[in-house]
Amino acid sequence: MLVEPGMLLMYRSADKHPRMTDMLVEYLDNYIKTYDPSRIDEAFLSVQRVMLACEQKGVIASVKSGLINNHKLQQ
Repeated sequence: MLVEPGMLLMYRSADKHPRMTDMLVEYLDNYIKTYDPSRIDEAFLSVQRVMLACEQKGVIASVKSGLINNHKLQQ
């Protein structure tokens, strides 16, 4: 899977470098919204599925605790 290094970077940098993680997540969000505005919902669903697949494969421990609910990241 080609997204594993990116997910690891976001996941592992969340605690030590929250600003960088925020920028990576913001970039991904902006890219989804501007790449093909007519298919935003499909793109978000695709990203969600990739994150869950990384969690299921053990690449990251938990999307919720590591990224979504991380207290150091901007909400």
